[in-house]
Amino acid sequence: MPSCCWSEDGHRLVFSSACRNWKDLFMVDRRSQTVTSLSDKSSRVYGSWKLLTVQRDLMVVCCSSPNTPPTLRVGFIPSDGEAVTWRTLQHPVVTFNFLWTTLDITPPPEDDDTRYSGLDFGAVLVKPSPLPDGTTTPLVVFIHGFGQDSILSLIGQIGNQDVKDVQRAVLTALQGDKTLNPERLAVIGGSHGGFLSCHLIGQYPDFYRACAARNPVINAATLLGTSDIVDWRYTSAGFLFSYDNIPTAEALAVMLEKSPITQAAKIKAPVLLMLGGKDRRVSPHQGLELYKVLKSR
Repeated sequence: MPSCCWSEDGHRLVFSSACRNWKDLFMVDRRSQTVTSLSDKSSRVYGSWKLLTVQRDLMVVCCSSPNTPPTLRVGFIPSDGEAVTWRTLQHPVVTFNFLWTTLDITPPPEDDDTRYSGLDFGAVLVKPSPLPDGTTTPLVVFIHGFGQDSILSLIGQIGNQDVKDVQRAVLTALQGDKTLNPERLAVIGGSHGGFLSCHLIGQYPDFYRACAARNPVINAATLLGTSDIVDWRYTSAGFLFSYDNIPTAEALAVMLEKSPITQAAKIKAPVLLMLGGKDRRVSPHQGLELYKVLKSR
């Protein structure tokens, strides 16, 4: 939070926080113990809102969306029951000819986990506009994520639940928008997103036409001694972690089973691997492991 984020009377706190697909602007009233969203959802620049400062109850925020560069707006902290009147200080110098919308995806009952109520998730669809009549556009799947329930429910389910979620989002987009070309699909992601990208082209080899992965996790079993978050390898596979653990054959087998390297033989799409030589989280040797398997064919 910025250093200046309190109202003049000291009873209201303004802050920005991730909320599903966006960063939203919120106010906490410590007297009424309520949390209120202050962003202007009717604005054409609505997207992400970032609080820069509060001066004498005047909020200065930065707003942006996929087709609008960052824009400065100001508004006063509202009284109870009132809405903020936002004014734009700096209109965008340029805007982009993109259309964007959000898609809501809910797992089917057979994939639902009754322990968690928040497994629905969103995706942001961005595409050029206008499209000439009768033409279609490729779809590039850029993997990200949100939701505490999604994270907690993923323990022991990596390589399965998360892969299905991404594939379900892609199918939802294709079914809802016929201007997207299902024959021209690519996927891109980094770290765990790279892990998912490589899983997707292995589990759905005839679906995707290209893949780009940045420092992907390829083999969780061989990552154990080279990552600065070794605990993730255990917990994500469903095991308890302790630094005095000695890897067991069972744990290593499960880590391998959940890794994209097991799908490498089925990969058909061309793969671009982008590897950081000094990455402490995911060693470049992970990507090289997949590279060598693919080149050996």
